[in-house]
Amino acid sequence: MSTVVYTSIRATEGTSIPQANRHSTRSFRKALVIFACLTSLFLGGCTRPTALETIQQEGTLNVVTIDSDRTLVVQDGETKGFEYELTKRFADELGVNLRMYTVDTIEELYHSVENGYAAFSSAGIALNINHKLLISPTYANSTSIALVRQGSQKPKSPKDLVGKSLVVIKDSPAERWLKITTQALPDLKWTAVESPNVIALFQSLHNQEFDVLLASDHDYDAYQAYFPELRVAFSAEDNNEIGWIFKQAEDLSLYNKAVEFLSSEKTKEHIAYLQETYYGHQSRLDFVGAKTFKYHANRRLPKYKEKIEKAAEKFQQDYYLLAAVGYQESHWNPRAKSPTGVRGFMMLTQPTAREMGVSNRLNAQQSITGGAKYLAKIVKSLPDRIQEPDRTWFALAAYNVGRGHLEDARILTQQAGKNPDTWADVKEFLPLLQDKRWYKKTKHGYARGYEPVIYVQNIRRYVDVLRWYDQQRKEIEIAKAEEEEKPPIELPPQESSIEMPIIML
Repeated sequence: MSTVVYTSIRATEGTSIPQANRHSTRSFRKALVIFACLTSLFLGGCTRPTALETIQQEGTLNVVTIDSDRTLVVQDGETKGFEYELTKRFADELGVNLRMYTVDTIEELYHSVENGYAAFSSAGIALNINHKLLISPTYANSTSIALVRQGSQKPKSPKDLVGKSLVVIKDSPAERWLKITTQALPDLKWTAVESPNVIALFQSLHNQEFDVLLASDHDYDAYQAYFPELRVAFSAEDNNEIGWIFKQAEDLSLYNKAVEFLSSEKTKEHIAYLQETYYGHQSRLDFVGAKTFKYHANRRLPKYKEKIEKAAEKFQQDYYLLAAVGYQESHWNPRAKSPTGVRGFMMLTQPTAREMGVSNRLNAQQSITGGAKYLAKIVKSLPDRIQEPDRTWFALAAYNVGRGHLEDARILTQQAGKNPDTWADVKEFLPLLQDKRWYKKTKHGYARGYEPVIYVQNIRRYVDVLRWYDQQRKEIEIAKAEEEEKPPIELPPQESSIEMPIIML
């Protein structure tokens, strides 16, 4: 297995990967070449190692990515991210360590690859390809879309963008589309920003700092729930492929190895697993649903935050996960009741409540504690071979539909030749529990199999949004604290003795 070194630098002419190690790396490469020459004298010549052989001899694969929480992020000491996990799997196959570093702009991304600072880029965004670059087999695609704020005038086509304050990320496929469009619309103008910080741009559009943002549907799917007031005006209907980017060179040994890797069925299965893990829950919340969630997160959740935190700590649950379950179950309403008789904040059935020691399901503290205890019990009961995050998704599905029905779906999954220990496969078979042709073959019979799939998807989405809300609050609190610590500005004494009136606003 490879190890990972993660750094964040700017790959410009002045700072490459990393500056302090460049001479030692070059010296090592020269030593390898000399050694290869000496050992090959008896064979009649000196053969320079290929790019792939050099990486394997040095034991490190240098890869550049965009600084984004969707590509690579270190959370609680663990490195995560779709692009990181896919690239690390490639490094593992090569038998080398992965060294992934980040840059801030697409221009820097190109620069890193073109100048050999990185073996290739793995950034998760559709890129403009020129004659200096090669793209690997693609594993995703995106479309450029025009976004506006709810309540503003909605452009229906590119010609309606004329006269609008329009923003786009520099060097992105969206800007390429705009450049093509301006051939027919010479009056169309826009501002191209350097940094592809999508969340910041969404926030600026939400704050009405400009009229229209041209972004990718990939990013909108990821962040729409954070900004329910934003909506799609129209689609550019361009098709932008996403893959790894390599430098065009005579030696294509590494590129060919990457093509082989990404084209294999085993890798395609792993990509499908990663897409489910990172993006499988990113269905768009409708405007009403997202607004309602935001409203209750501000009004109701603070009343129960401490209770949820204590229950999460007691039963070793994630606070955000437990809070999301509470919202999915009752919208954080301790007196909620369903037609089937489940009640309270965590909507426990009477048998489950008794088993968890809950005497009053309408008592918020008891319900939250009982729900946390029950979820922890389900997690513990699952086979040890089921790993996270699938283990949590299975526990949530069982919380909703029952452990027996979940096991029925896992058996159907296994019988179909798929993996019963991954949520990506099992969620395809849960809906079959509503089909008589299938549920009559199971031990526990009929179940509304679509519900746990939607249930898990919603909770995963709520977790993402709750984490982001808290991060925003903390940043605001830190900014306020820093502002309060600043010493007051001493103004020079005024010569005039005229007293100004106080104006109450």
